[in-house]
Amino acid sequence: MMINNPVEAETAIFYNKKLEFRHGQILTCEMLKEINAFPRNVLSATFRDFSDGILAGVDYIQKDRDLLITGGLVKFKEELYYMPEEFNLSHYLRENSYPENSERLFLVLVPQEDLIFEGTVVKILKLFASSQKEFINNGILIGSFRHEENSYLRIPENIESHFLAKSRFNLLEVPFAAPQKPTFHPIIFKSVLRYLKEKRLKNLLDWQLLMLLSEHKVLSIETVITYIDAVHSEFLKNDSRDLSETEMQGPNEKLYKAFIKCLKTQVAEPIERKMAEPKEHVHVQTDVLRSEDPYN
Repeated sequence: MMINNPVEAETAIFYNKKLEFRHGQILTCEMLKEINAFPRNVLSATFRDFSDGILAGVDYIQKDRDLLITGGLVKFKEELYYMPEEFNLSHYLRENSYPENSERLFLVLVPQEDLIFEGTVVKILKLFASSQKEFINNGILIGSFRHEENSYLRIPENIESHFLAKSRFNLLEVPFAAPQKPTFHPIIFKSVLRYLKEKRLKNLLDWQLLMLLSEHKVLSIETVITYIDAVHSEFLKNDSRDLSETEMQGPNEKLYKAFIKCLKTQVAEPIERKMAEPKEHVHVQTDVLRSEDPYN
């Protein structure tokens, strides 16, 4: 069956359109529109249900004393923005005057006025640093930092170093795009994965989380909250998780704190014995890490 325009078919169909150009053929305006439309439509369909935030890339790399941001893709107000090359964040901060030993500064990608030339409309997100946290509402947060004399930015490496009070460079509130709600940045989950691998006494919930992170690299906010609820139900029955509805809508320090507290919950007996004995025989330690824990 030949269909000149698949969109006008009487029944719903899926199609893959490929444009073929003959030697010497003149490209028409319609052909150029088709070249542009198909990949844009595919990307829009792929990420339609995703929240605003980082979709891919925008990772951080330590290179000597410099902190680099890799190229990547972000979503903001239903539009997709692409940065093709890595960006030297440390160089950017050196070129701009920020007071040393200052309060925390927030790095935000902020939309600019569209550039229009020769029929092309270019939408831009430009990086700004501001000490006003409300500035986050103007765009996409990609990190925050404190500018200190004779020091340089480092990527937090373990689960403790991500807390705002302990880090010069922080990613706790950076939205990594996911279906419906943003989640934590992959660098944070990398620290969680490392901790779980080295945790000596794991419970069943830890093993499940470890398998998910090993395969997917990130967890949805719903999965994080489910893990927190499950640990409280199983081991911390007398301890409220105390999270508001707002704090369960995306990455933030209070949700991370509750998550880490659950990760540190230690079952003081082997998992095989725990499964065979009544729950009241299992002793749980939540206040401190064991001495052999690498993050103690």
